[in-house]
Amino acid sequence: MSTSKEEKIKGYVPKTFNDAGTEKEYVGGKEHDFTEGEHANFKAAGLIGEKPEASEAKAPTNPAKGGTAA
Repeated sequence: MSTSKEEKIKGYVPKTFNDAGTEKEYVGGKEHDFTEGEHANFKAAGLIGEKPEASEAKAPTNPAKGGTAA
């Protein structure tokens, strides 16, 4: 009899959330490992999505500190 670990799927979490069932916190702005079921459920709920490309992730500038408004 063979036992196999459930394969994990990486998913990007744009905003921190807590899983109500396990009370586990998933920190936003990072990729996390999910089981297939977690990934499907969280994606359907809009809690995970595609990781933004580096060119899309721009830090906002602050005009009050010498930056320019976007």
